Amino acid sequence: MTRQEIIDRLITEFNYAAFHAPTVAARLEALDPRIKVAFDTWWMHGIPAPDLMVEGYSFESLIARHRLKPVAAFLSLDWLLREPERAKATLQRGFDSLR
Repeated sequence: MTRQEIIDRLITEFNYAAFHAPTVAARLEALDPRIKVAFDTWWMHGIPAPDLMVEGYSFESLIARHRLKPVAAFLSLDWLLREPERAKATLQRGFDSLR
């Protein structure tokens, strides 16, 4: 899949803003290989990675308990690998939201 294909799908299927989608696509392309394999499987086949766990967080727990969208869950798992203390602190504190 090309970056443009990722951008297009982020916009059309996942409702990302056109100005934000290129940045998200670049971050997805740069995922740690352990996360990238799981992301690619989910992206192409819709199959989540039930055994993927980083710092006590899973794809499913980030969606269920932290209300993240799937793309954000993969990016968060990547962040947990790269900066575990900062990522855990943010996840424990929670995110601001407009509802």
